Amino acid sequence: MQTNTVEQAKNFFRTYAETTMPLHAALVRACCAEPDLPEDLALILEDIGQDYVALSDLINQALRTRRAPLPAAE
Repeated sequence: MQTNTVEQAKNFFRTYAETTMPLHAALVRACCAEPDLPEDLALILEDIGQDYVALSDLINQALRTRRAPLPAAE
């Protein structure tokens, strides 16, 4: 992936989070006010969060493999 593509991805995810998180929060607050709040809504959101954590782990693993090992202590 080219640097330009990485920058585009960063901008996309930043914009996505800044746009959708307030919408998601408002939707969840509205759902919490409903008498028939579904019990599985929290699990659905947790599953989505775990998917993002897995994506973050992929990035962190890629970064770890690219770092040069520290020199051995003498």
